[in-house]
Amino acid sequence: MKIEGDFTQDELDGLQNDLSDFLCWVHGFNAGCQVGDASGYPFDVEMMRRLNLALKRQLHELQTTKP
Repeated sequence: MKIEGDFTQDELDGLQNDLSDFLCWVHGFNAGCQVGDASGYPFDVEMMRRLNLALKRQLHELQTTKP
C-alpha cells in the first residue's frame, strides 16, 4: 500500500497515532464480544492495520530522507 497526497509530516503523524489508538480500542471491543459473534465487530480491522503500517513506513521515509 502506498500513500499519496498532500499531507504534512505532522498530519501523517497525527493520523497514524489516531489510527493506532483506534486499533487498540477495536482490540478491546473484540475481546469483550461473545466468542463466535462476529456480527458486531467493527469493519475490516486487517485493512486498518495495513493502512497503519503504510503510514508508519511513509513517516519513516520522510524522517530518514529529511535534509
